[in-house]
Amino acid sequence: MADPRHASLIAAELGISEEKVLDTGVLLQEGCSVPFIARYRKEATGSLDEVAVLAIRDRFAQLEELDRRKAAVIRSLRERDLLTEELESAVAGAPNTTALEDIYLPFRPKRRTRASIALEKGLKGLADALVDAAAGERTDFDPLSEAARFIDGGKGVRSADDALSGARDIIGERASEDRRVRVALRAVFARNGRLSSKVVRGREEEGLKYRDYFDLEEPARSTPSHRILAVFRGEREGFLTVSARPPSELAFLEMERVFIKAEGRAADEVRKAIRDGYVRLAGPSMETELKNALKIRADREAIGVFSSNAREVLMAPPLGAFPVMAIDPGVRTGCKLVILDARGLLVLDDVIFPFSGRKAEEEARRKVCRILEEHPVEAVAVGNGTAGRETMAFLQGMELPGNPRAILVNESGASIYSASKTAREEFPDRDVTVRGAVSIGRRLQDPLAELVKIDPKSIGVGQYQHDVDQKKLTLPRLGPKAFEQSAGFLRIRGSVNPLDASAVHPDHYVIVERMAADLGCSVEDLLENESTRERINITHYVCEEAGIPTLRDIMSELAKPGRDPRKDFESVEFSPSVHGIEDLNPGMELAGVVSNVTAFGVFVDVGVHQDGLVHVSQMSDRFVKNPLDLVKAGSPPGTFLMGTLKRVLTFLNISQPHLQPPDSKLLETMNGSGEVKCRRSKSPSSPSAFLSCSLLVLSLTLQRRHRGRLSSPWKIASIRRSLVIPTWLLGGRISKPPRPGLDRPSRVGILPWGFPRVTLKGPPELLDRQKVPGRAGSRCHSWSPTGGGRTRRSEGACWTLTIGPWPLRRNGLMWCSRSRGPISSF
Repeated sequence: MADPRHASLIAAELGISEEKVLDTGVLLQEGCSVPFIARYRKEATGSLDEVAVLAIRDRFAQLEELDRRKAAVIRSLRERDLLTEELESAVAGAPNTTALEDIYLPFRPKRRTRASIALEKGLKGLADALVDAAAGERTDFDPLSEAARFIDGGKGVRSADDALSGARDIIGERASEDRRVRVALRAVFARNGRLSSKVVRGREEEGLKYRDYFDLEEPARSTPSHRILAVFRGEREGFLTVSARPPSELAFLEMERVFIKAEGRAADEVRKAIRDGYVRLAGPSMETELKNALKIRADREAIGVFSSNAREVLMAPPLGAFPVMAIDPGVRTGCKLVILDARGLLVLDDVIFPFSGRKAEEEARRKVCRILEEHPVEAVAVGNGTAGRETMAFLQGMELPGNPRAILVNESGASIYSASKTAREEFPDRDVTVRGAVSIGRRLQDPLAELVKIDPKSIGVGQYQHDVDQKKLTLPRLGPKAFEQSAGFLRIRGSVNPLDASAVHPDHYVIVERMAADLGCSVEDLLENESTRERINITHYVCEEAGIPTLRDIMSELAKPGRDPRKDFESVEFSPSVHGIEDLNPGMELAGVVSNVTAFGVFVDVGVHQDGLVHVSQMSDRFVKNPLDLVKAGSPPGTFLMGTLKRVLTFLNISQPHLQPPDSKLLETMNGSGEVKCRRSKSPSSPSAFLSCSLLVLSLTLQRRHRGRLSSPWKIASIRRSLVIPTWLLGGRISKPPRPGLDRPSRVGILPWGFPRVTLKGPPELLDRQKVPGRAGSRCHSWSPTGGGRTRRSEGACWTLTIGPWPLRRNGLMWCSRSRGPISSF
């Protein structure tokens, strides 16, 4: 049975009656799930929703864990003959784990320390005397004279300074374990702690994806959850060193307030001791506590974001029970095509090659038309991965028999399912590509039924869920009790009993049958005739199993049996003229749909194979604390006005081996078709020549050739002894169309995920001679080849450079990144 003491405390904290909390605790102990309690046990809980039930469950678990820890502490103290009535009372009254550990800290078994060595030397009396004098309890106290009394060569105390040093060690440890000090320090760390991160020396190039955190410092209490998880990941991978501390002087002052009441030489000794104790003991301990608190907060927020996104994706509107054709696009291996009946069963599978030449394309057209004539469908589902838009264009260029709609379907995780045990058992004689196409088609018919087969982390939503405490993402498997309770949430269409398709729990079928019998009709009549239901007086059916709240739910369900809470299906029609980022132009109006929501912004799919990031700071004209307050993953399609979004590959030519500028009369680079000579300039330091060559836009040939991530800046080409360094220059905005009542459109920024926003960069010898706008004086790193595939790192001044009429929102100078992390600049 749930502990009444805990129930009383939880009731006071949550503002819920103690009786409801206790009854809810009993149900939880019996193994009832949260959805079951919230839906079918309203009489016991007083109609508490799932949020309140979750809060009660979590708080009961915390208090039970606290009780177990208290018992372990008391047992440890008793076994070592350290337990007193006062100490036992303090342990029993500890309100939380933090307070309990503060009480236990001085008595915790510990390894040999400087303080324990000083105690072995008999210096406890000197430490006590210094503390008393600093507290004003002793006057005319001379530390040196007092320390001379503790000199003992046999114990290793050879001078008064040795005695004072040992006494300071004792005081430092005592101060770091003092409950008053820890409470005060905890408040300072929470209020004034600053989260800072630095790059590990020598790992700048390897850790480029963490470049935003190479020199980060901000208040810990206001650091966003995604940034906390990012810096902790960088620390875990060995690229960053992370600290979370307040200014040391603030901590020193709090400790001194506890121990120093009177100034003097004794106070000076105590001050030295507690400062040393803070640096060695209390500071690291409090920093660990703060980091843990930040991690817990970040985990909680990230899990909240993930669960919200997962819910929206799982509850995406279904097309319905209609036959569909599904296509898993491919170029080299062809497009896998399947036909599914209205129940999602595989009817046939085939493959077409619409991108292997005109003859193969014509054959693909004939095959698609023949299959659709033999197997009419409601829609054609096309995976949105590689060649997805091209496949859509192929279908839209045809007159499909039956005129089915072609719909792009998010295929995240389809490959995971196709190789899973479940897929192999269902289609043992089919290729993984066929299984993937089946999954795409079923996602269109009923997303919930298909996505539950896939590991949630593979459905492509959330933020940093791989970095959070994985135990908090783990749920108990479906046991007998949960299976029994799930019956009310299942919908069985076409069952003999019409209530099987409703939310009425099987335990309550007998009540509905009694209602029908009393009215002299069948259950089907109750479901179909409103006038018949209006004759029911629910107070006549109140019983131990069902009170008024449950009976009201039953009546509501009888009015709309088996209703689907999901919205009506709506598809997005992407622009047929836009297939990639290179097709985007300022002023375009594009349809888009929200694909993922994070704490730092939302990702929008506008049909270019790369979701755009709309930063939270640019989502509205007003401050947005949480993007989830405005949009959800899978929100209905909206229209976006394309602002300036430029993607340019820039070249900076550097001759080997000394990073000197090339010939003063000519700068060389190349485009996709070969070598191009830039216009001549008077000198290599001419900004016009520098910009003319740097702003050459590569042809699609080169862009496609190097569309993947480059593992090194040197891997693209070497032209006439000139090294070609690729960078991405992005500066862009998207604006939503003006809403009624607004004088101007809300500004929304968008940048492709994984492509760094950069400007030009180069060796100091070249940059120092450029009269480029921006700021100088910061430092950056350069790498040059030394032969054998190795590189040499050098350091020089950096310039910020704005190119073209579209100023970057924040200008920055950096090297080409190998990361797929969020975009920002220095």
